[in-house]
Amino acid sequence: MHMITRLRDLELIEQAQRETPTCVCGSATIPVARPDGTWLACSTLGQPKSVLRRLVSAELAIGHTQQRIVEAWPTAT
Repeated sequence: MHMITRLRDLELIEQAQRETPTCVCGSATIPVARPDGTWLACSTLGQPKSVLRRLVSAELAIGHTQQRIVEAWPTAT
């Protein structure tokens, strides 16, 4: 069962990347593992930026792609 679920999760991740290869800002999107699941996010979100750079690129106005693709798996206790 877990193998089937993991294969389905992989397919969902690949589909999300095909459907949304770039962020609104024009940068690539990447899958990101977080405690609450796997997200498709703008590749620039993990990079530090100065306030001036954010203002110049209008990032404060347009935002970035961040969408959960797969829910987190329950942990074994």
